[in-house]
Amino acid sequence: MTVTQGTASQLTGIINYNWTSNSYSQNVAAAEYYIDTPPWAGGTAIAMTATDGNFNSVTEAVQATVDTTPLAPGRHILLVRGRGVNDYSGFHSWGPITGVFLDVLPNGGPTNTPTNTPPTVPATNTPTWTPTNTSVPTNTPPTVPATNTATGTSTNTPVATNTSVPTNTSVTTGTPAATNTVGATNTPGTPAATNTPDATATTGAATATPSGPTVTPTVCTLEFADVLPGNTFYPYIKCLACRNIINGYPCGGTGEPCNGNNDPYFRPSNSVTRGQLSKVVSQSAGFSEPHTTQTFEDVLPGSTFYDYVERLASRGVMGGYPCGVDPSESCIAPENRPYFRPSASTTRGQLTKIVSNAAGFTDPDPATFTFTDVPAGSTFHVYVERLLLNRPGVMGGYPCGVDPTEPCDAQQRPYFRPNATLSRGQTSKIVANTFFPNCQTFANR
Repeated sequence: MTVTQGTASQLTGIINYNWTSNSYSQNVAAAEYYIDTPPWAGGTAIAMTATDGNFNSVTEAVQATVDTTPLAPGRHILLVRGRGVNDYSGFHSWGPITGVFLDVLPNGGPTNTPTNTPPTVPATNTPTWTPTNTSVPTNTPPTVPATNTATGTSTNTPVATNTSVPTNTSVTTGTPAATNTVGATNTPGTPAATNTPDATATTGAATATPSGPTVTPTVCTLEFADVLPGNTFYPYIKCLACRNIINGYPCGGTGEPCNGNNDPYFRPSNSVTRGQLSKVVSQSAGFSEPHTTQTFEDVLPGSTFYDYVERLASRGVMGGYPCGVDPSESCIAPENRPYFRPSASTTRGQLTKIVSNAAGFTDPDPATFTFTDVPAGSTFHVYVERLLLNRPGVMGGYPCGVDPTEPCDAQQRPYFRPNATLSRGQTSKIVANTFFPNCQTFANR
């Protein structure tokens, strides 16, 4: 929708807590929207009201009047979410986020015509052409099997609803598939329903002036020769690759012949270095500010991972190793900077800490105990449980008893293997599920 700066815009949507097979059906309690910055990035919530005047139903039409006076000319994103009346483990049951574009023109300016490829919006965690829980669909998304539709006086096509998180496969266990439209249920020992509840929101933007032209989403045709549909990590790898967060290796190398489309290879079983992880997490979290200082002796300004490492280090998300401990990492006076070791591999436990911190999860150390080898008080317990609390289904574990060194306890808890080397496929799954819940990309070629 396109409006002139200072013109009020009506935002409408539907919060639904009553879809088929939802075991947590309840009345809607509240709805809110954010402008440009989502809640996990510190955005300011703006309350929406029930269209009928009261929140007293499992499905509620909601509305809000958006004041465009303080908005700078350009493209903005309105992000909407709702919650149910019941709290879980002390947390409100906020559902996933959906959104719409709002193009603001200067007073007296001409009406812009959006291009077919929406530009990337700064400081948002997802690109603007793929509907996910945190993404911002365009005004006319392609047809998907959605059951909810936006209401109100909108002249734009409403945003499609979200689909469920794919289930864990035989590679890991612990989080079975859910049948609702939000996420999988928790693994044994994790409380059912948490900060990512079973509510969905579909939004439509009603116009205060005649609507502008519609926008056709860009179709992502990117594929990897070694990650085909049906592969354990296919939806997560595609989710990140179509956002230019990860990429692959050109075909034609040893053991990697080119197919008819010359698709690249992803190598999902390869390990992930600390430098590579800093790039994936920084971009997924939407961190984009420039840096000029040097924190680590082995990550110089202008080097491949410099910007990503500094963005995470400045937020306390990743740290380094003191100089002088390793004989090959001498202290250089006067700064005596620590070392980052960008080429060193990363473990599964380290990933949970980095991703949880980057996502801004600060819940008190949860009392839950999901994995036998990550007990309360252990190094990564708080980060593992925070991820499961805020993103049910984000990751799974390995069944107990399969490996002779991993016996089953009384609760038959799975193992997480926090010290195991992290693979590119595993990284894609945990990162995509954390920053882009229910990630979905449009049609394959």
